[in-house]
Amino acid sequence: RGGMGVVYRAREPRLQTDVAIKVVLGALTPDARARFEREARACAQLRHPNLVRVVALGEEQGHPLLVMDYVAGES
Repeated sequence: RGGMGVVYRAREPRLQTDVAIKVVLGALTPDARARFEREARACAQLRHPNLVRVVALGEEQGHPLLVMDYVAGES
């Protein structure tokens, strides 16, 4: 749990890999939501060994979320 939301560890069944799902829990204004989605799309384009890869952008029960590669340990 962080300042904006919570991160879950999950299993991607088709690829058989672990992922991290970051769910934003607070209410976002339309502008903040658009910024979140814009930044997520930008992050998804980045490739570097020291960056966690964003693999999907979604929504669950009205809450925006990011699906990222799972990295063990603390951030």
